[in-house]
Amino acid sequence: DGSDPGPTHSSSTSSTGGSGGGSGGQGGGPVFGLDVTIDSGPVRGITQGQSHAFLGIPYAAPPVGSLRFKAPQPVEPWTETLDVSKVGAMCVQREPLSSERQAGSSEDCLKLNVWRPATPSAEPLPVMVWIHGGGYEIGHGGDAGYSGEHIASKQKVMMVTLSYRLGPFGFLAHPDLTAEDSASASSGNYGFQDQTLALDWVKRNAAAFGGDPQQVTVFGESAGGMSTCLHLLAPASAGLFHRAIIQSGPCNAPIRTLADDEAQGVKLADALGCTSEVVDCLRGKSADEIHSALPTNASFFFGGGVRWGPNVDGVVIDQQPLTSFGQNSFAKVEVMLGSNRDEGTMFIALAGLKGIDEAQYQTLVTQSAPTFGTDGPTMLAEYPASAYATPALALAAVVGHGGFNCPTRRLARILAANTDTFLYHFAQPVAFPYLGDDLGAFHAAEIGFVFGTSTLGIIPLKAEELPLSDAMMGYWARFAASGDPNGQGAPSWPKYDDSGDQHMTLETDGVAAASGLLKAKCDFWDNLQK
Repeated sequence: DGSDPGPTHSSSTSSTGGSGGGSGGQGGGPVFGLDVTIDSGPVRGITQGQSHAFLGIPYAAPPVGSLRFKAPQPVEPWTETLDVSKVGAMCVQREPLSSERQAGSSEDCLKLNVWRPATPSAEPLPVMVWIHGGGYEIGHGGDAGYSGEHIASKQKVMMVTLSYRLGPFGFLAHPDLTAEDSASASSGNYGFQDQTLALDWVKRNAAAFGGDPQQVTVFGESAGGMSTCLHLLAPASAGLFHRAIIQSGPCNAPIRTLADDEAQGVKLADALGCTSEVVDCLRGKSADEIHSALPTNASFFFGGGVRWGPNVDGVVIDQQPLTSFGQNSFAKVEVMLGSNRDEGTMFIALAGLKGIDEAQYQTLVTQSAPTFGTDGPTMLAEYPASAYATPALALAAVVGHGGFNCPTRRLARILAANTDTFLYHFAQPVAFPYLGDDLGAFHAAEIGFVFGTSTLGIIPLKAEELPLSDAMMGYWARFAASGDPNGQGAPSWPKYDDSGDQHMTLETDGVAAASGLLKAKCDFWDNLQK
């Protein structure tokens, strides 16, 4: 599973603007004031810079009490104007670097945020819907690093970010929960279903904000990229979006099965003493009790602890992704996808492994080799510690190439046979002192450039990084508008195909097309999958 395990903050860099405008809505079309009427009731937003922001809009009923561990339910409509000037609470989750519950996190978290340019547009706006990463265990759609203020105003798009249930609250399966709904015989995909309901909300309400419900691009990073990838395959997501951008989150590897997740759910229930009347017992426990019932793994790749995420239940996700791709059973929409040069370094830092020696490296590779579908000797022969400056960098290469870079190329080849596909490689080193300034172009480092904000919501972009950010925002927004990132005099980005193996390199020293990215290493990984 991917993740972007940086610190998460619910703060918003908002400044309140005046009210004004009329009500947008289902009848006369949008009016570009701060009062908008959506299908559940009227809302009033705020001004952020050159954008209008509508923050913390509920898109589903609070998943509490009898609605815990169920598919999301429609929100209760309201009649009084709802103040949507602040982002909602983050969903219950652990702190980024520990198993402690994040202060301020809540089960009442199914909220989304909308930004649009403050200046009216003659044409409906392309809509971009962001799904955050965090390994399905941490993250928040209201994180300051995901603010849509800049991309909305600079690129004339409607930006939407959302929160969805995480950890056991979003992904707990159990035989009794599966049996509860005899119509679907499914459990454990509630967080993914939250995302689908949010996409449905966008389809129903985009026009009220001036957005075009027929021009929706879903995109995300890491677990959000994997989710985006899974929406290409999920039956209920069909028709809810028209393009996809997958950042460091390919889904063309086996994912969890319902049986495996049910077994994990039984462990959680047993840990809570829920051995009879299990469903009622689980819904009666406090959020803290559910959250802390089983140990998690702060490093994601190394060490013990449980993991949470979507499962193949035959309903929400009907079969393994590779099976769907092999059967050509996926949404034939244009796709942009890519990864970062140094994907593995953050995970090594999170696990405290930057100082390992060669013997420790060999042990760790041997232990992790089954995750990549191979064995220790094969991995060590391809990635000898002697070929890298340190054993930690060798381990980072294994994780980065095997978990992100090469699966992304493999997915690009699958997609390109069926639809226009554009591959990128983010190569810009980014300083992040919380984990060390030597992480290079690490996992999640590109997000601040896409949004024009900051690294992991904390470190503002530097002046010399802003031109690259503007270039990336342009590529992303043009793709959302047309299915092609090219235009406006930007360096030409070729479509991907197997024979040319083309990609776009993104870094401050130059944005340019290239080919044969990590060819020898990715051929190695591809051969392991045969």
